[in-house]
Order: sequence, then C-alpha cells, then structure tokens
Amino acid sequence: MQKVLRRVLVWGIVVIFVGLVLHAPLMVFLTSRFPEGKIFWQSWKEILMVLLGAVAGFLLVKGRGVGRFFRSKLVRTVAVYGGLLVVMALVSLVFLKQPVLSVLSGVLIDGRYLLFMLVVMAAVWLEPGSAKLFMRGAMVGAAIVVVFGVLQVTVLPDDFLAVFGYGPETIQPFQLIDDNPEFVRAQSTLRGPNVLGAYSLMAVFLFWFGFRNLVQPRTASPAPVATGRSRFSLGLPPSETSLWTRLRKPLRERQCAGTKSAKKGIPQATAEGESASTCDDRLGERRPFVAELGVSAGVLAAITCLYFSYSRGAWLGAGVAAVVLVVFWLKSHRKWIKAVVGTGVVLLVVLGGLLFAFRDSSFVANIFLHDDAEVGAEVSSNEEHLESLQTGLRRLATQPFGAGVGSTGSASLYSDSPVIIENQYLFVAHELGWMGLALFVYILFRLFTAIPRKSCYFAVAVATLLGLLVIGFFLPVFADETVAMTLFGLIGCIVAGVPSRAKTMSVR
Repeated sequence: MQKVLRRVLVWGIVVIFVGLVLHAPLMVFLTSRFPEGKIFWQSWKEILMVLLGAVAGFLLVKGRGVGRFFRSKLVRTVAVYGGLLVVMALVSLVFLKQPVLSVLSGVLIDGRYLLFMLVVMAAVWLEPGSAKLFMRGAMVGAAIVVVFGVLQVTVLPDDFLAVFGYGPETIQPFQLIDDNPEFVRAQSTLRGPNVLGAYSLMAVFLFWFGFRNLVQPRTASPAPVATGRSRFSLGLPPSETSLWTRLRKPLRERQCAGTKSAKKGIPQATAEGESASTCDDRLGERRPFVAELGVSAGVLAAITCLYFSYSRGAWLGAGVAAVVLVVFWLKSHRKWIKAVVGTGVVLLVVLGGLLFAFRDSSFVANIFLHDDAEVGAEVSSNEEHLESLQTGLRRLATQPFGAGVGSTGSASLYSDSPVIIENQYLFVAHELGWMGLALFVYILFRLFTAIPRKSCYFAVAVATLLGLLVIGFFLPVFADETVAMTLFGLIGCIVAGVPSRAKTMSVR
C-alpha cells in the first residue's frame, strides 16, 4: 500500500511539473467548451497538490519522519508564513468582508508555490532517486514552452492561439509593444510575454546545466586526481569535446573524485556530501551526442523566447544571473578576472553607446523604451508601471497590516475594487502587511542558505533565483503558477537531495 502511495506521490508531482506549462491553453480551451467546470479547470493543479501533500504527510508519519522534516529552518519558516496566510484569510473573510472567491484565489496565489516546494522536498526525502525524475519532468515542460515559442515567432500566425479559445474574455492570443503591430511579443503556452521572459530565464539554465547532468554518459574513463580547487562549480560535467568545458576546467574534481572513491570502498564523510540526485555524472566521461545537441538546441530556443518576449525585466534578470555565474566561475579561474572584467566593461560601453546613438530610431524606441511617439498608445506601459509602483508604495506606507488576502492582482478581480501592483514585494505587503513581507524576505534568505554549496546546482540555483528576484521588482513574478511552482519545486529537489538532510526514510 505504502509503495503504491510513494509511486502516486512521485508521478503526481511529475504530472504537475509537465502540466504547468499546458495549464493556460487547456484551461482556456476547456473553459470555453465546458464553462460549468471553470473552477475545476483553473485549480486542478492546486487540488492535486493538496492531495499529494496529504499522501506525503501520511508517509512521513508512517516513517516517523515528521520531526526530521520540520527540523529544517526553511520548512519551519514556510509553516509560519502559511499560518499567517490562513489567519489573514480568515480576517479578510470575517472583518474585511472580502468575497470568498477573492480570498480563496489569494490563498492559492500566495501559498501554492511554497506548498509545492514542501511536497517536493518530502517526496525527495522519501524517495531520493525521484529528484532526477522531477528535473526531467521540468525539462520536458521547458522544451514544450520554448519549442512552441520558437514556432510562434517564426511560422505560426499571430492569432494562432485563438483556435483554443483565446480572446478578450480569457487570455489575449498575442500582445504588442505599445500597440505597435510591427512588434508582436511571444508568449508561448503561458499567460503572457512577461511570464514567458521569466520562464525562459529558468529554461536557459535548466537546459544548459540540467540536461548535461541528467543524461547518462556513454563511456567511462579513469577518474583524475582531485585538485582541491574552489568548491563553487557551475555544475557542468566536463567533456573533452565540449566547447563550454574547455573554458571551465577544472569544475568538479574534488566533488566527483569523492563520489568515485566512495564507490570504490574508500571511506568518505557524507555530512556535507553531494546531492544523490545530481552527482551521478562523472568527471572525464564523454556525453552522448544527444546531450550536446539537447544543450545547444535548448539554450538557443530559450534565448530566442527570452528575446522575443520583449520583457525588459526578464532581460535585466538574465543579465544579473549571468553575472552571478561568471563570478562563481572566476572563483576557480582567477587568472581570467582582468580579462573578463575588461571585456564586460567594453561590452557595456559599446552597448550604451549604441543605444545612445540610435535613441531616436524605431527599434530602440519600441524594444528598449516601449514608447514610440509616432505609433504607440496614448498611455505607455512605462506610465502604467510607474503608476502601479506609486500605488504600491503609497499603500505600503499607509497599510501596515495590508489590505487582506485576495485584495491584489487577479484575485481582486472577483471583488468590487481590483488593485494591480506590478511588484512582487509590494504585492506581498499589500496582501499580508509588513509582517508578511518580512517573513517572505526571510524565506528567500533561508532558500539561499538551504541550497547546499557542494551541490552540482549550487551556482545555477543561486543565479536563477537572483535573476527572478530582480524580475520581481517589475512584476509579481511568483503570482504566476508556472514560473513560481517550477522554480520552487526545482529548488526543493536540490535542497532535499543532500545526504545529511535527506536520509532515506523507511515507510514500509
């Protein structure tokens, strides 16, 4: 019975990882055909997640692992945040007289990605080998997004999504930059271009690092001697035929040498060992051609979607993530510091000069400024962003306890006074007040400290999370379930994969 439940838990999570990227078109299609089931079509993933959470809780109790699970500071902090969310939801219903649908929708938006992270962590602790399966599921979802996004900007008509029921009453089939028909923004299977930009940032690094680490090597070669260099690796298994590897040697000598020694019977300390889910790739082993092709095609497609989303916040977040990865790389390649810094400065100067020189061109006005005086809308998106920021700051200063759960974003559309705040941190403060914002920031801090530094994905996880947090200054990036649940689910895989924190729990 418990073995069946573990399988249900693992495969249910995989279904969520893959289904997230298809949620928007399926929801629109089913809602247009079967409107009586609208609530279910919109919340199927949350319903499934709650059921899986119940299964995970049962298995933890049977395996006497509840105490060990809540020993994590990250888990305890998320639990406190969840308690505050429930209390504020009750206050919103009883005292603030918020509509029930607004409050329920607000609870889902504010808490689903954190609950999903806990469910994934519990699943990995119960079944350590499941982390690879979850990451593969996330990569399948990313492949669907970027492939359809590339088709959207190349061969498909702009209004192709109208076939599935997209329109003014649901989700627009396409969006323009400042109402200029010459600049159509890609959105793939997601809710909009900005969401695609944020998701593409994740997809770039997911393909670049994840695909290499999860595809099994073709042949084995003797393990090299550990050099003891910096522990900050970029998570790329070296291959003498790989262009990227030539620029990043040595990367994981000490980590993978330890893994090999352990397999040969040499005692190794596991208190700070590698994640069981991410260190099966071995140093010096050549990857099959499909891995190299998958990396190249995936990264190129993700970058294409990132660009054609025309999301300036996503571009900035991607730039920050890239800089963070370069900093980690330079920790073990100090001789390249001057060359890399000099190259970066030159590129910034050249880019700044080009933007200044062509500041009056239609390309710069639309792509970078989103404000074309000749063709643009009467009210530019820049003015709307500024107005939203001013509203959020004003309410932050005047509402220390927030306006109640469901008072912001899409959840507030069920009420008589909808409020749109395009900033993740002001969004949380408007829902849960100053205390909620403080807890949210502390959860982010605990995320950074919980990611094991010896994990193969340490650098890429930190860089991706930082990039999305930068995007959060320009839109409520975690209000979208696809981006938030995918990111926090993957981080849950990494955090729970460390042997010292993820000992196998026997629930038989």
